[in-house]
Amino acid sequence: MSEQEQNLRVHGPGAALKARREELGLDVDYVATQLKLSQRQIDSIESDRFDQLPGNTFARGFVRNYARMLQLDPAPIMADLESRLPHERTQAALPHVAEESSAFNLSSGSGSGGRWMVGLGFVVAFIGAVGAILWYLQQPASPELATSGAAASAVALETPPAIASDTAASDSAAATVASATTPAAPAALATAATPTPAPAATPTPKPAATPTPAPAVVASAPQGEGPVRLIVAEDSWVQITDANGTRLVGNLLKSGTDRSFAGTGPYRIKIGNAPGTKLYLHGQEVDLAPYIKNNVATLELK
Repeated sequence: MSEQEQNLRVHGPGAALKARREELGLDVDYVATQLKLSQRQIDSIESDRFDQLPGNTFARGFVRNYARMLQLDPAPIMADLESRLPHERTQAALPHVAEESSAFNLSSGSGSGGRWMVGLGFVVAFIGAVGAILWYLQQPASPELATSGAAASAVALETPPAIASDTAASDSAAATVASATTPAAPAALATAATPTPAPAATPTPKPAATPTPAPAVVASAPQGEGPVRLIVAEDSWVQITDANGTRLVGNLLKSGTDRSFAGTGPYRIKIGNAPGTKLYLHGQEVDLAPYIKNNVATLELK
């Protein structure tokens, strides 16, 4: 039986997660930041107080993500979690409400009430008919509307010019349009514009926007090429960020890993299992002892 299964049987899923976190040298604040949870929620998970979480559905998601972050198999943890979740009350079906008879039901109303409703219906219908007749009489005799000069110009600008069959006529039209525009105007605008009686304002071309270069992404370099080198003897969670804010590494490194990273100094470094990790800068080993607290080393190298 593995150590994880023993912790599950004796203590529960929260104890197994806590033991793995302490084995990797991670503190509660770091785990809460990575999982986007509060420290109080992490404490509730590790102490198996799942009734303090928003609900069973959220509890399952929190525990599954926590296990995956620590690179644990979530299947046995989730199976044990089901027997420890609090019982949630099932939503009862809503009672059936009988439909009430309408107060304005003509069939069940008294004789005077029914006649009153019928009379009101005739009045509403008569008003609607009169309004329809007045609207019809106000319409023009011909449905066609005259198009103003400005509207015709707008339509002409939006309608693509037809291709003329006569080559000489096309050349003459192109010369007329080109003379009505300034030399600085683009050729596409000159062929699409239609001359109007009013003088057209000379369009001022907008300067082309200078493309912003995409930020360079610094990838981890092969062994021996980067200024920062890590040799991991035991599983350790490592995070390295350079001066540009580029994260060079931010995950669990397995035992036996030997990697180098290139970036722009200074480097902000956090090592979860510092006693089992060696750090080198430009080939010189860095003594992690002064920076270790609870097996976690936090430092900045230039």
